[in-house]
Amino acid sequence: MEQRWKVLLITSVGLFMASLDLFIVNIAFPDLARDFDGASLPSLSWVLNAYAIVFAALLVPAGRIADRVGRKRVFILGLLVFSGGSGLCAVAPSLNVLVAARVLQAVGGAMMLPTTLGLILPAFPVEQRTLAIGIWSAVGGVAAALGPPIGGLLVQLSWRWIFVVNVPIGIVTAIVAARALQEVRQPEDGRPDLLGAAELALGIGLLTLGIVKGPDWGWTDPRDLAAFAGALVLVVAFVVRSAHHHAPVIELPLLRVRSFALANLAAAVFFAGFGAMLLSGVLLLTELWGYSALKAGFALSPGPLMAAATMAIDIESSIVIRFAMRFSRASLKIGQPPASRPVTPMMLKVVNGSHTRHQTHPAAAATRAMRSISGHSKGWS
Repeated sequence: MEQRWKVLLITSVGLFMASLDLFIVNIAFPDLARDFDGASLPSLSWVLNAYAIVFAALLVPAGRIADRVGRKRVFILGLLVFSGGSGLCAVAPSLNVLVAARVLQAVGGAMMLPTTLGLILPAFPVEQRTLAIGIWSAVGGVAAALGPPIGGLLVQLSWRWIFVVNVPIGIVTAIVAARALQEVRQPEDGRPDLLGAAELALGIGLLTLGIVKGPDWGWTDPRDLAAFAGALVLVVAFVVRSAHHHAPVIELPLLRVRSFALANLAAAVFFAGFGAMLLSGVLLLTELWGYSALKAGFALSPGPLMAAATMAIDIESSIVIRFAMRFSRASLKIGQPPASRPVTPMMLKVVNGSHTRHQTHPAAAATRAMRSISGHSKGWS
């Protein structure tokens, strides 16, 4: 197997693990409630929130640290941290310990995700990076699709097996990565904004706390108002800091790029609805309709599978369009008759427009934005 495909295969395992744990735990909520003395839904929600918040806040800082100290090194360390956090989740004696272990899992996941793409892009020639990024994106979509059914299967043994399986896979992948991957560094990016990441994580955490506890405390309770006020202060401080830091968590100028901003907005709206659908669907199917965890997992899988299929179609379409564009350029160079010259560009414009109109899935939009960035980024070439 060629080196670039080895890199893609190994990093895809890490990406799959980190993405899967965003969605697989939903199916175990009823079992978690029973094991932890009937813990309330707001309390259980922190098993999901802790992972999602920390994971999102640390993605960019972890990527910048990896550029400085080595992407291979951070990827392997992320695998080991994620595996360790998974092991702690599997033996957690209480809900609080489980939430803390999920935070550790999120740290490992945040170390893996940006380094996967950082290792893949240098391994592929420029003309194949669109395909590589497409496969990379599809792996995340497949992880979301397989989360409920895999979780349903594992919960038949115990909810703890959801986390146990990560340990051997993570360790074996780390060993293989240490032998097969080559180190990649890009130290000129500057020191990452860890304080900004902390502001973002705490701000989103306080916002989530206010929303989760609002029905119990009361929306006008001083504690709830303090949570919302603290979230506002921290998020504003984060934005101000990002505007002035040389290596911010979020590059604010990128938000002025319409395609980038719209792709991220679409992805945010999609995943907000997708996450709500998964959790509410699990509760509806298991608590109201009496489905088993296994049956509920398979019942929830068609929607995510369609999303993954849409991404696969988008990848295939982009390959066809790229080939057609190359053929168009070649035909113009060899001097076709003037009447035939405008046909192919016009057809490409129609195909591309049709492609844009019909492939409206937000994950696909985000993929196209990533392709645009990868194609024009000189730092990756």
